[in-house]
Amino acid sequence: MELGATVCTPRGARCAECPVAGQCRALAQDRVDALPEAPPRPALSDEQRAAALVTRRGQLLVLRAAPDAVRWAGMWQFPDLKLAPGEDPALALPRAVRDSTGVAIELGARLCSLQHHVTRFRLQIEVYEARALGGRARAAAAGEVRWCTPDALSALAMPLCHRKIARAALARVTAGERP
Repeated sequence: MELGATVCTPRGARCAECPVAGQCRALAQDRVDALPEAPPRPALSDEQRAAALVTRRGQLLVLRAAPDAVRWAGMWQFPDLKLAPGEDPALALPRAVRDSTGVAIELGARLCSLQHHVTRFRLQIEVYEARALGGRARAAAAGEVRWCTPDALSALAMPLCHRKIARAALARVTAGERP
């Protein structure tokens, strides 16, 4: 394992330093740059998502993914969901936020749209402003839910796409708008 990570690397193998160079078929066939053949990369899957920047008294609603979550385990993020083809975010997002956090929301204007690639997924995320109407923040599908000031977002471990959403929220604060 260590040999493949340090000497026999996919780009720039150092065969002169290799202790097993005498048994190497790639070196014997002068195909060091071609072997081993890399498997084809899986095709990218497009995924439409919607996220809500939920505010209440100057704070933002964030949730931590459960430790066994498929994606972004243990990381903080804004409430979001994967949209089914043709699904209306204006209907789906309030329901998803209520189900995952216990907070009822009123969806506002679209704040931004962003693209993000993660492993084999190409995410298109529509981010909406939202105002909390009521309910008590509680962990349902998430590992933890909390209200956070915009300034405290930088201290949270967040996936890059949610960090971009946080930057949009902070830009609003610095522009003098309430989050």
